[in-house]
Order: sequence, then structure tokens, then C-alpha cells
Amino acid sequence: ELVDEDDLEASVAAFYCLYRHYRGDTAPWLRSALAAEKRTWRKAAVGYIVEHGTDEERELLDANYMRSFFDRSWQGSATERLGVARILGRLQEPELSGYLDELVRELMNDPDREVVRQVIESLGHLAAVQHVPWLIARLGDRDYRRAARQALAECGEVAIPSLSEGLLDEKVDLPMRLAIARVLGDIHRQDVVDLLLGQLGLGVPALDFALIKSLSKLRSAGLSFARSDVETHLEKAMESYY
Repeated sequence: ELVDEDDLEASVAAFYCLYRHYRGDTAPWLRSALAAEKRTWRKAAVGYIVEHGTDEERELLDANYMRSFFDRSWQGSATERLGVARILGRLQEPELSGYLDELVRELMNDPDREVVRQVIESLGHLAAVQHVPWLIARLGDRDYRRAARQALAECGEVAIPSLSEGLLDEKVDLPMRLAIARVLGDIHRQDVVDLLLGQLGLGVPALDFALIKSLSKLRSAGLSFARSDVETHLEKAMESYY
């Protein structure tokens, strides 16, 4: 009965338990689940393979099957679309890249906020550079700010160019620049340290405060801070106030 749950996490957990205790040949059983009439079983089987499947099992999720699966699933209930959005974040299939990109863009505009939050989380897992600007824009939305911040931090290196552009652009609203500075503090890279240090002392006290907080987090992560560079940038910051 739990496999028939609309909730993907519960359904996949139940399916995994059944799979682990199945006494026969699991390969035909898994293929039959993927072809089941019940959408909940198909979803659970796909979710299991995406989360726990072997390389051989993942081959069952070829481009044709996944197109059919998503075409039949994503226009269902909000819970169904939430499951689709979650699966998207764990699916690495080059043959489907164009199709999945279209599907992601559809789900970005979903009327259900939880679906959009899951899309944001999934994009963090995928670290797809083409969607980084959209994630940055979500920093300005109170409903999605936290999820977007976490997703951008998970994107890591691929997000730095767009984040840097937004931080450096004086035409960008200050609250957005502050949010970007906070995100950068969660990306533990030396080039981020250098970027943030270089922006100190531009005459915007609130931004300087945000930069210093992020630099403090990066220092705690064990990144390198040259004493002379820090002193130079702090002196520049002090001079900008007097």
C-alpha cells in the first residue's frame, strides 16, 4: 500500500524495501514495475533506480522511456508534479538534456510553491549553468530565497560568474547584492575569497558588512587569507567612510 502513496519519498522507500526482500530474479520484477499500469508503481520504480539503482538498472531509464514517463506524469496533481521535479534533480541523461530543459522551464512556472521550491533544489543538484540566472532572481523572492541560496551554493563553481556579475553591478538593487554576497560565503573557493576582498571599501557600508560576514565564513572553512591583502582591503574600507 505504501508504494501507492502519492508522496514520492514514501513510495520509493516502500519500493526499496520490497526490492530488497524480493526472493526471485529482481530484473524482470523491476522491468514489470516500470511498465505497470499504476502510475504510482512506475514512479516508485523510477525513483528507486534514480536514488539507488545500479548502472545496469539505470540503463532501463533510456531516453524513450523517460520521455514517456514525464509526458504521462508532469501534468498531474501538485503532488505528482512535485515527484517529477524531485526526480529531475537526480537524473543525469545527456540524451534528454534538451527535453528535460523544456520540462524544467515548465515547472519553474508551476502554480504550486512547493513544486517550484523542489525545482530550485533539483537545479542545485544538477548545477546546470543555464539556470543559474533564474536561481539568482529567486533570491529576491521571500518564498524561495532560502532554497535558492542553498541551490546556488550547491552549484558552486558554475554559479560564480553570474554571482560575481550581480555583485559587481552597481545597477543591481542593494538587497540583491547583499543576498549574492551571502551566497558566495557558502561557496568555499579561493577565487571567491579574492572576489569578496576586492569589493571591500566601495563606500556601501551595508555591502561591506555582508562581505565581511561572508569572508569570516570562508576563513572558518580553512581558505587562505594573506595578512597584507586583508589589511590593505580593510584600510580601503575604512578610508571610504571618512
